[in-house]
Amino acid sequence: MARASREMRQSPRQAWRCLAVLACVLHASCGGAATETPAIKRAGEEMRGIRAECEARRRTGELTSLMAVERCAEPGVIAAYRKADYPYMDLIRFAEAARLAGAEKVDKGEITEADYERQRLKLRERLATEIDRRNAATPLPRSAADMPDPAVTAKLIAGLSAFSALRR
Repeated sequence: MARASREMRQSPRQAWRCLAVLACVLHASCGGAATETPAIKRAGEEMRGIRAECEARRRTGELTSLMAVERCAEPGVIAAYRKADYPYMDLIRFAEAARLAGAEKVDKGEITEADYERQRLKLRERLATEIDRRNAATPLPRSAADMPDPAVTAKLIAGLSAFSALRR
């Protein structure tokens, strides 16, 4: 709930940009057919539910850090997308590793949670662009790698200090 209210306080420009990215990801006209299956849509819903449950545990005091919230969500999120046969599991694992790296910096006091959220939203936009790029490729590039190749990783985290631990 707190995260949702923070995201609602975005500037109108940021809100429109997020809507544009979301619209592009959700429409096959942007090449999204590979990631538009009913199973993948269900995985997205499951992921949101998992994250909400872990965040609720933080609000009750059961989980006491942002890192604990991310560790709570990570296995379920990865399992949901694996079960849905998501074609770019390297990006799912990368996104989860990024969340853990950013949460660790917040918990250590190296960045604020607001800075982390801002950078996480920017990274989400970059991931959507990478998904669109992959969806547009013919044939579709399925990834069995644990993480994206170093060039993709560098592009995704450029200028986002919350995720600097992901540099190879």
